[in-house]
Amino acid sequence: MEEVYTQILNDLKDAAEKMPPVSSSARANKYAALAFLSRVYLSQAKYSEAAEAANEVIESGEYALASSFDKEFNNATNSPEDIFAIQQTSQSNSGTSNFGITTFYSGDPVGRGEIQITEEHIDKYEAGDARGAFFYPGSSISGVEGMMTTKWRDLYKAIPVIRLAEMYLTRAEANFRKGGAPIGPNTPLEDVNIIHERAGLNPLSSITNVDEIVNERYLELAFEGERFFTVKRLKLTVNGLPYNDPKLILPIPQREIDLGNALPQNAGY
Repeated sequence: MEEVYTQILNDLKDAAEKMPPVSSSARANKYAALAFLSRVYLSQAKYSEAAEAANEVIESGEYALASSFDKEFNNATNSPEDIFAIQQTSQSNSGTSNFGITTFYSGDPVGRGEIQITEEHIDKYEAGDARGAFFYPGSSISGVEGMMTTKWRDLYKAIPVIRLAEMYLTRAEANFRKGGAPIGPNTPLEDVNIIHERAGLNPLSSITNVDEIVNERYLELAFEGERFFTVKRLKLTVNGLPYNDPKLILPIPQREIDLGNALPQNAGY
C-alpha cells in the first residue's frame, strides 16, 4: 500500500509541475493534479500538505463557485466551479445502456433509477438548504418508485469529478485538524460558510468540532463518490460494518481470476 501511495503522489506532483495551468477542451491541467493531490493527502492525514494543495487551487483564481448549487450540475460543459469533469455526448462517454453515473442515478426512462435516495438521508438537510431540495420522485426501470438525486438527472451533460467546493471543505478540515495558523487567507469557519451560505443557509457562528466540517462535506458532496474515502480515513461504520470489514472492498471479478493470473479473491467472498 505504501508503494502504491508513493507512486500516486509522485505521479500527481510530476503532473502538477509539467501540465499547463489552463487547458483546452476541458482536459486536465496543473490545478486538476493539485486538486487530486489534496484528496490523497487528506486520506493520509497529511493535513498541512492537503491544505497547501487545496489552497493553491482556490487561490489560483482560475475557478469560482457556481452562483447557486443547482447551477453546478447538468451543464452542457464545465461550470466555472469544475476543476475536472467528464464531457459526455451521444457519441463519447455516453453514459447510456449500463455505463455512467447517470444510468444508475437517473430515473427511468433516462436511466435505470436503481440508486434511490432514502428519507433518512434527505432529512439530514435543514430547512432552507438548497441541497435538501435537490431530489425528485421517479421510478426504476423495474417500476420501483422512489426519490432520485437531481445531480445526475440528465444525459449528455458534464459530470463533475472534482470541484472547487471540495477544495474549500478540504482546506477547512485540514486547517482545523492541523491547528496553528491556517494555510490560506481564510479560517476553517470562513471556508465552511462559503459553502454553507451558497446552499442558502445563514452563516455558522462558530465551529467547535471537526465533525461539523465533515458533515458539511457529506451534505455537499453526497452521491459524488467521495463518502467511501471519508468512511475509510475516519474509520467510520457503514450499516454496522466497521471501516475495515472485507465487505467494504469489492470482489475481484471472476473473469479476471479466470485469466490465469493467479489473482487471489479478496477476503469475504
